[in-house]
Amino acid sequence: MRNVHSRLLNHPIEEVRPWIERAWSGTDEDVFPRDYIRSWRKNPEGTPASALVEGVTKLGHGPFRFRLTQWDGNSWRVELADGSGWHGFRLESEGQKTRITHELEVHRKPLFRFFILPIHDWAVESIFDRLEAALATGKVPARTTRPMSSVTRALYQSARVFV
Repeated sequence: MRNVHSRLLNHPIEEVRPWIERAWSGTDEDVFPRDYIRSWRKNPEGTPASALVEGVTKLGHGPFRFRLTQWDGNSWRVELADGSGWHGFRLESEGQKTRITHELEVHRKPLFRFFILPIHDWAVESIFDRLEAALATGKVPARTTRPMSSVTRALYQSARVFV
């Protein structure tokens, strides 16, 4: 299964990169909707907690665990810890604007598509919203404002039982 989201941001790529670097940090500068789903990042002892080290940095949200495989300033990519897929962001400069694209590719059972994909779609669009707010104000909003559809809310409430 492949899933793609894209948005054109009214900011140059140099302003977007630092916010992507802080994603999944679990800090106040994390654009992930962590007020709904806890996010985290872990590095080995002696490595700064905020570092993004390819092949080493582990991160995640909810029940999902990832390992960073790429961050070169334009492509941020992680693999699912169980090897069943990957997801990431691609940044492309379009003059003084930036196209951000999020891609997910997983090889999982159809239940994943039904149960998790609506929550994933909401989370990605929320990341884009929170990123736009951070770019405009210099601060990530404390609360995620993107509403969930009734179906997504029901799935989210059901998923909370398992995490």
